Amino acid sequence: MEILNINHVNLIGQISNEPRFSEENGTIKATFSLRTNEPYLDEEGKTMRMSNWHNIVATGRLARLIQELGYKSRPLGVQGRMVSRFYKNKKGLRQTIIAVEASDLTII
Repeated sequence: MEILNINHVNLIGQISNEPRFSEENGTIKATFSLRTNEPYLDEEGKTMRMSNWHNIVATGRLARLIQELGYKSRPLGVQGRMVSRFYKNKKGLRQTIIAVEASDLTII
């Protein structure tokens, strides 16, 4: 029996930096970080907040949407899939970048 594998991400958070834009082969690309917060209770029962930052990559019409409406602190919903990219740094060591490749965005 083959096991079903699903690579799907849903995030709701805030854009945590000014988006960066580039163009490759006539396709616009936006890259930015999305901050999400998760509440939890500390040892004394006080509600605390843990923040996580996610690298997001949007292309084409989604990048244009971010170019028009995206700014630091803007609430945003992101749907997409996790992708890993590898490169060698200046010291020749292999580095990994994990990002969410957006397939849909919701301006909140």
